[in-house]
Amino acid sequence: PNLKYVSTQFQNNLTQHYRDRSDVGFYAEKACLTPKHFSTVIRQETGHTAAWWIHSHVVAEAKALLQLRRDLNIQTVADMLGFADQATFSRYFHRETGFYPSEFREGN
Repeated sequence: PNLKYVSTQFQNNLTQHYRDRSDVGFYAEKACLTPKHFSTVIRQETGHTAAWWIHSHVVAEAKALLQLRRDLNIQTVADMLGFADQATFSRYFHRETGFYPSEFREGN
């Protein structure tokens, strides 16, 4: 497949499915490629791995929800992003940003 097409298709699929699918294999399958080859193609085209894009998309959405939707509690944000529970979301967000969701919200 055309590299540009694969990365564009990936971005479209990611926008649609990031809440319920964070595994590279899912997106690779949609592109009819093995996960390893898919990640290589995405890295060649964009400079980042597919996993990086998935994490970046989830974190960006989490930040937006935490900043813009202060009416939502952290558990609701976690639910909206497809996390099993608030603790899992908090650990994930902290690992990716260096802040816990409540700290991030208070600082912004």
